[in-house]
Amino acid sequence: MSVKESMFEFLQKHGHEGYFLSELETKFYSDVEDDPELLYIIPFGLQKNNIIAWKTPKKEFSNDIHELGKDKKIFLESHTNPLLWLSSGKILCLPIAKKYKQYKTEHWMPCFVKIPSKQDLDELVDD
Repeated sequence: MSVKESMFEFLQKHGHEGYFLSELETKFYSDVEDDPELLYIIPFGLQKNNIIAWKTPKKEFSNDIHELGKDKKIFLESHTNPLLWLSSGKILCLPIAKKYKQYKTEHWMPCFVKIPSKQDLDELVDD
């Protein structure tokens, strides 16, 4: 079973509450080799807004998250409450994106990775 399949299976069992990208990266990709540059994980549909969900040196993790999102198997739900993301132990040193809008500089939108419910699937918009 691939790392992506293992992560997705885990999320199917536990992902309705949501997990931070940093938690999933640590849990499933800590043994995966780092790439020389940081890769961005962008909230789906917000590629041109300077909003970043996470930065990772793990190309496989970034690709897997994008593929699962494109296939609508997962979605990213923003949470800007500092108590939530500070408890994860990892943060990005960027201003917080509090709204879905165009920013002039990079902003971090802390997100939970979740498995969509039927209602969520009905609300998801194609990229």
